Amino acid sequence: MINNQNNNISCFIGTSEFELLDGSTRIMQELKQGDIIKTNMSYANVLCITRQQCKEIDLIKINDKLTVSKCHVVMVNGIYCFAQNCVNINSYKHDEELFVYNLVIDKYHLPIVGGIICSSLGHSIIGDVIGDSYYSTNRVINDLEHIHTDKQGYKNITNIIKDANNKTVKIE
Repeated sequence: MINNQNNNISCFIGTSEFELLDGSTRIMQELKQGDIIKTNMSYANVLCITRQQCKEIDLIKINDKLTVSKCHVVMVNGIYCFAQNCVNINSYKHDEELFVYNLVIDKYHLPIVGGIICSSLGHSIIGDVIGDSYYSTNRVINDLEHIHTDKQGYKNITNIIKDANNKTVKIE
C-alpha cells in the first residue's frame, strides 16, 4: 500500500454554496452537522463534514458558487462526470494552503451546490464515474466513524492510504 499524505479526497472549497431547507444559503465552511440541505430529490440532513488541509490542489471553478477538486463527480446534462471533464469550466492550480471539505448526508446523497448536482461521501450509487470502490461505499463511512470530530464539528483528514493501483483504500 502507498501511504500518501499529499493526495486529496474529492472535495469542495469552503466558499461553495449550499441551499438550506428554509431557502437561505450557506457556504461549505459554515455548514454544520444537522443542517438540512437541498439535494437532487428533496432535502437531507448533514451527518458529517470532513476537512482536509492541502496545498497544490487542482481546482475546477464550475460557477461563482461552486469550486471543486478536479476529480469531484458532478452531474451535467443528466450525465455524471468528473469536474475536470465538464464543459465551460475554469481550471486552475491552487498553490497556497487551504482547507477543502466534503460531507456525508442521510439520504438522497446528491446535494445541489451552486446549482449543480454533486456527489457526497458514501452515496452507494453504482455506475460509470460515480461508482468509486471506496468513496461511494460504506468503507469511507466506517473510516470516518473512527476519526475524532473537532470542536468546530469537522472530521479532519490527515492521511489517505492508496493501494498499488493508486486507489484509495483508507482515510485517517
